[in-house]
Amino acid sequence: MTSTSANDYGSCNLMTGKGDVLVWTYHQGKFAWKISNAADSDTLVLKLGNPVLNDRVYNYLFHAPPPSQTIDHSHVDRSNHIKRLHQEDSIRTAYEKTFIDSISAIEIARKYDLDPKKTFLLFKLSRGNWRVVKQFLNYAAPIDGEKALSLLSVISHKDLRDTPFKVLKDHFDNSHNPKGFDWDIYRQYVLNPRIRNELISVYKSYFQKQFSPSFQEMARNDVRHLLTWIRDSIKIVNGLNPWDVPQLPRGVFEMRVADQNSINIFFVAVARSLGIPARIDFVRNQPQFFSERYWLDVNLQYGSIDNTQKGTLVLDFKQDNHSDELPAYFKNFTIAKLVKGKFKTLDYSYTNLFNDFPVKLELDTGIYLLTSVKRLADGSVKTRLHFFDIKKHDSSFIKLIFPDSGIETNKYEKVKLNLDVTVQNCDTRQNLLLNDLVEDNGLVLVWLDPSLEPSKHLLNDFIRLKSNFDNWNGNIALLIDSVRLSKSFNSKQYEGLPKKSIFLIDNLNLLKEYIKFNGKVGNYDLPYVLVLNSDHEVIFESKGYRIGIGDEIIGKVEKICRIP
Repeated sequence: MTSTSANDYGSCNLMTGKGDVLVWTYHQGKFAWKISNAADSDTLVLKLGNPVLNDRVYNYLFHAPPPSQTIDHSHVDRSNHIKRLHQEDSIRTAYEKTFIDSISAIEIARKYDLDPKKTFLLFKLSRGNWRVVKQFLNYAAPIDGEKALSLLSVISHKDLRDTPFKVLKDHFDNSHNPKGFDWDIYRQYVLNPRIRNELISVYKSYFQKQFSPSFQEMARNDVRHLLTWIRDSIKIVNGLNPWDVPQLPRGVFEMRVADQNSINIFFVAVARSLGIPARIDFVRNQPQFFSERYWLDVNLQYGSIDNTQKGTLVLDFKQDNHSDELPAYFKNFTIAKLVKGKFKTLDYSYTNLFNDFPVKLELDTGIYLLTSVKRLADGSVKTRLHFFDIKKHDSSFIKLIFPDSGIETNKYEKVKLNLDVTVQNCDTRQNLLLNDLVEDNGLVLVWLDPSLEPSKHLLNDFIRLKSNFDNWNGNIALLIDSVRLSKSFNSKQYEGLPKKSIFLIDNLNLLKEYIKFNGKVGNYDLPYVLVLNSDHEVIFESKGYRIGIGDEIIGKVEKICRIP
């Protein structure tokens, strides 16, 4: 779904992939929206107005662009390409063998009286950056071991893998707590060098030199001194940073000009440097500082503390009896706020709020849009738009409802695939009869290449949906063509797969056989999935990876195959 806004002339140009789009227009306080099907018309006319949005629900079906014809590369000789992939695996494996081992990591922990489990985990997560972690612990642990481990624990896994020693040292040496905030607040919002999506950098020692001790003390006692300085010293200029790459905090100070995202990061960096807990509320992308027991918003354009009016949304969801899977934010639904004529999606990806329903959300007053979707097998998307209003000190109760995916067909295709063949277990090399895996519950057949990202994504889907597949109790046969199976492959690296998953070696080109005898057109991008019921009928087929494919597979299994 795509949206765009009208310019000052009330018209716009929009290029699409020839699927359906929702076009949203806004001009001088008036707005309108409409679904456009590029295949039917090249012109869309919208009449701006002031429609009532509160508690309005609209249902749409967005058709995916029709699949384009692609060249069939299934018969191309890929042997050299596969050799290069295997070489790539061997190089990676050789590099990973240079990482620190558990015994050495635990010896370092014991040397400095550190928690051995935490220390080993940090070394493991740091991967090729383990020497920097060791250098940092050799420097910091004798001074304050708890603080050293806290600094390494509070940054992201990616930061552990690539942060230089000088950055860790700067934040260890210059993160102070003169106001005596609780350890958790200090650890997360003062000691922590990571703010948002900027390049993690040295900045605390720098800012402590730029502001006098008297100014720092005044700012700690009243943040408005810092806010006033930022308002009078830094010019906010948006629209000149098309890639939205944030400036480094030090760069903002030296240039005295920044876009909104960069100045938000700058405020937090300076505040933390002065010992003031600060953060960016990722949900609203709002800079805040901590005062006594509360987080307060700041307005960097006006140099003020904002007291935005709030209301409450109680979002409820009735779970399907067959599913343990809760709807996921961004994948299944989103909440967006109308801001200056555009709906801006709230970012709840960093929270666990939706792990249990009903969910109580404190929101700024205004108009919101709850979008829920149901992806169909052909790539089309059923969408439900629910507009609602959040009022000051009021509570709004809304049910999270998903569009119906449609009526299931009971007409299935008898599989033209010889299942009475022997395949090998990847781990034990034991011979198994593929037909025996069907049993009474059906079978999920997946051809994949574990060295490629699309197949890895599907394996992650299976891991995420483990409890659902375990309820089904059927087998998942993960077939790897023998020529694609590298020497470094280890099934243990996919811990968390459903209990009846099994990696198998396909020495018989079974997928090519299936494609040939069933007259399939085009290539067969991996992963290739077939879901069979107990009668050996294909009830689901998919090639390549797309978002939600794991959910589609378990949906078919739960509705059609036998559930204990």
